[in-house]
Amino acid sequence: MRSHWLLPVAITMLGCKDPEAKPPPNQGPVPAGSGVAAPPTTKATGVTSAAPAPRLDPEAAGSAFDAEIEDKQWAVETESAIKAAAPELTEVDCKERQCRGTLTATTDVELAAMTDKLSEDTSVRGTGARSVLLTAPVTKDGKVSMQIYVTYDR
Repeated sequence: MRSHWLLPVAITMLGCKDPEAKPPPNQGPVPAGSGVAAPPTTKATGVTSAAPAPRLDPEAAGSAFDAEIEDKQWAVETESAIKAAAPELTEVDCKERQCRGTLTATTDVELAAMTDKLSEDTSVRGTGARSVLLTAPVTKDGKVSMQIYVTYDR
């Protein structure tokens, strides 16, 4: 009779667990010069998009990419794999361990949805990428774009 209290306690404990992990709250503004840009915020709703990776300073990320030496065979194969997995990426260029592409959309909301898709296993992540990093979005000629850097372990 004494052990009957264990069952309700166990059920209560299991029922109190949160089955889904929640993202950490926004930690406030990103310090200037940190190399990381804040995620885009839509003007209409003020909602911050969930991105698959940290945002990079475009110049710093571009310098590291440009410093790599191209491995022609690997680059051609990897560029083809990325284009097949993520046809929304344009200007895909690979070097030795990194690839760079451009993602372009008409709105911040559309761009955020496209970046979320890149982290899925059926997209760039599924090509064996170690990381997918995004630069801060840039608006030009009424379109929003960002550079995507994909890094591989070789």
